[in-house]
Amino acid sequence: MHVGGVFKRAEYFVVGDALKQALGCEHDCTGGGMVVVSAESWALISESFEAKNVGEHGNMHIQSQKKNASRSQTIIFRKQIE
Repeated sequence: MHVGGVFKRAEYFVVGDALKQALGCEHDCTGGGMVVVSAESWALISESFEAKNVGEHGNMHIQSQKKNASRSQTIIFRKQIE
């Protein structure tokens, strides 16, 4: 969705499931530097990272990258979150 007109530019923002997931993850972050992903995101990256369950909604706190994770899996994940 986009809105705009002010300053002759369009503004984009996330709505729907993506926003719901992001807000849920934000709620489960208890300290600086934490990386928390939704259960839906975890399903896509679980082969490459170690994590522990946080909160009540299946969100996962990323702990580390798995030793056997391929470089291509990590690059794909980084591009998805940028």
